[in-house]
Amino acid sequence: MLIVHPDVVISRTNDSLIVEDNNIELTFHGESADAAAAVLRSAPNCRTLSDLSSQVQLSLGVVKQICSALEEEYLLLDLSNAGKLSKRSLMTKIREASVFWNKHIMSQTFPRRLFAGEATSNEVLGWGIEHYFFVRAANEYMALGASRTDGSTNHLAELWSHYAEEALHDEIFLRGLTGCGLDQQEIVHRSPIPSTYALTNFLFEKSIESALAYASVFCVMQAKSTPMTREAIEDKYNNMRFHYDFAYPLFNAFEEHDKIDADLNHATLTLEPIIEMLRPLSENQVKTIFDTIEQTANHFIIFFEGIPKHYKTTRSVNYRQQPNAVAAALLEQ
Repeated sequence: MLIVHPDVVISRTNDSLIVEDNNIELTFHGESADAAAAVLRSAPNCRTLSDLSSQVQLSLGVVKQICSALEEEYLLLDLSNAGKLSKRSLMTKIREASVFWNKHIMSQTFPRRLFAGEATSNEVLGWGIEHYFFVRAANEYMALGASRTDGSTNHLAELWSHYAEEALHDEIFLRGLTGCGLDQQEIVHRSPIPSTYALTNFLFEKSIESALAYASVFCVMQAKSTPMTREAIEDKYNNMRFHYDFAYPLFNAFEEHDKIDADLNHATLTLEPIIEMLRPLSENQVKTIFDTIEQTANHFIIFFEGIPKHYKTTRSVNYRQQPNAVAAALLEQ
């Protein structure tokens, strides 16, 4: 399977082909431009590079060269041989897929506006509220995912440790929200918006499905191969505090949490010990990994899309009517 990044924009200028997204621009000239255009046009319909070579009537070497250039910049993801890779090569490909789909999340309109300092105050606080619900859900879905006993203790212990390290971190974000003047009890007792439920319900489903599926959901969250330094984290949130000074305590909470993850080296993939335990993986198991990574990214996109749709007013930030089944039953009488 060959996947052209969903955010890629392709344009022609005289004898050049420009392939770009929000972060990178590649330019092919002359015959290379025609070859690259043919590769990009046909790649989604081909299973392997050999199939693609036959489809576009170019040598396999030329096709590999073009695809390699595109894949190096995460403009294309080549999964055509993923089921036959060695463990080391598979882990490299998983990293590539994680960055590939993480970029897709962060290329969406709301994340781009948010981190560029262009979000409204309601959207920023709404994002903080829904992120709190996302983190709170980890107390349950991670508990389910880590509760497995079928397998090697040496490998499953990584799941147990990961859960122990993340449990109850919602308290950090709740402090940040109350520091911004929001009512603690009102937040704690309200329900997430539907788009947040879509994400957390997906994570619950994967935590039950299998150890492999459960561990795969963290790939997008752990896309970077090395954690951010404490200095880089401070710079990131200093910038956010500059743009959104009204949410200073909230970004203090994000900074505190990111530093905890950095100190615990949470850039290490939770998936790796599970792959080691299950080796050799079948092609179907490898497919499960890459499908889950893509699905996780899509659910994070739903999560982000819901925030500007819902948090348009101060009232939407400060108040949400609680579901009341008793009141609904009385209305029916």
